[in-house]
Amino acid sequence: MTATRSPACSARPPISIDDLVRMSGASPAIVRTVLLELELAGRLERHGGGLVSLL
Repeated sequence: MTATRSPACSARPPISIDDLVRMSGASPAIVRTVLLELELAGRLERHGGGLVSLL
């Protein structure tokens, strides 16, 4: 039997795009490109105030 998680349980807390840039050491353009790819794949949720979270 496989346990399933609800989306609310598996979602990660939102983080600011600026924090992602700082922590990754990548350029803002690269971080935004990766975020766009994740969003198009349905793996990213955007929140107000420049926050994002993985689904």
